Amino acid sequence: MPHPNQRPKPRLVSLFRWHRYIGLTAALLIVMLSITGFLLNHTDSLRLDERHLRSETLLTWYGVQAPRDFTSYHVAPSWITQLGDRVYINNNELLVTSNRLVGAVRSYDFILAASEDQILLLTDEGELIERLSAAEGTPVGIQAIGLTPTG
Repeated sequence: MPHPNQRPKPRLVSLFRWHRYIGLTAALLIVMLSITGFLLNHTDSLRLDERHLRSETLLTWYGVQAPRDFTSYHVAPSWITQLGDRVYINNNELLVTSNRLVGAVRSYDFILAASEDQILLLTDEGELIERLSAAEGTPVGIQAIGLTPTG
């Protein structure tokens, strides 16, 4: 039996140190997983889905790039905007298209929006009522859409 004042062997001291460092690392990992898991489970109540990442470093790291060009048309009281390949009415995503949005006008209680190969009939809330493309007789290569003033 070793004497109480006897020092532990150097191998045992090294093992205790490694055990301490591995334990602290594991504890930090568990704390991090607990916090991020809690945030993911309570995204709606914490309104995290309304916050957007603004750090250029993190956006680059995740491969997120802002669209370089956008087109926007004011159709009172709404805005129709195309960012990259996504089309929005106000803050709601309407559709994804590879064609460029060329215009939007109000006609009675509806909004007509046109891309190069289709015409969209929308409600003020952004609901798609009808999509007219070449299959329905819409000409390809639309360059603009508008209303001619009368009188």
